[in-house]
Amino acid sequence: MPEWPDVETFRRYVTATSLHQEIADVEVSNTRVLAGTSPSRFKQALKGRTFTSTGRRGKHLFVITDNARCLVLHFGMTGYPRYRKAQTSGPHDRVTFIFAGGASLAFVCPRLFGRLALTRSVEAYVAKKRLGPDAMDISADDLALRLRRSKAGIKASLMNQRLIAGLGNLYCDEILFQSGVHPQLTGDRLGPEPARRIHRNMRKVLRMATRRNADPMRLPRSYLLPHRRPGGLCPQCKGLLARQTVAGRTTYWCPACQAR
Repeated sequence: MPEWPDVETFRRYVTATSLHQEIADVEVSNTRVLAGTSPSRFKQALKGRTFTSTGRRGKHLFVITDNARCLVLHFGMTGYPRYRKAQTSGPHDRVTFIFAGGASLAFVCPRLFGRLALTRSVEAYVAKKRLGPDAMDISADDLALRLRRSKAGIKASLMNQRLIAGLGNLYCDEILFQSGVHPQLTGDRLGPEPARRIHRNMRKVLRMATRRNADPMRLPRSYLLPHRRPGGLCPQCKGLLARQTVAGRTTYWCPACQAR
């Protein structure tokens, strides 16, 4: 599932390639990826418009048009944007925005779990979905308060998009490893200092992952994710990593460095 670094990378990609070009046509190859709108309404809203800017809230990418309407992209497990300078297509292009100059931007989604929607504003969509603060915008105090109010495990709380928007399975494991916090520690038992470490490391990890093009295997070898596999060893103490389903997700941690 794309997380904060993936979607921020996608946002920068769309900004660099697809703004300020008139949309000459919109091709919907599979209607399953449209949410809350029909193909005809979707095309009518975007044909003849231009994308003017981009935004992001957690795992959602927003592309604003010149009539102030907003395209929302949620990438599911395998979705991503693909800009092409010529009018070619791929087998998993689900929606394609064809620009007047001949280039195109495709929403590629092999497993059809991603969704495209329209909204009148970013704020309206965020309110409708009840998304929490973005993981890079939330303050240390607000994060600590939200975590301590929950009796759920820390990992489950961090992945709750209504508490904090943007984190998923992989980067939660990394943030908790960097912070020395066990993924099943409940929020109401989280002390002030571990809460500050989680906030600090959340920002550090997301920045680093974005610099490495959201490729976990390109993170520094001192990070957990390059070693996150059955039989993997902790990069700090060299002990065997633990593996268990936590909050419905396969979770890795170091029993020594993240003692409960």
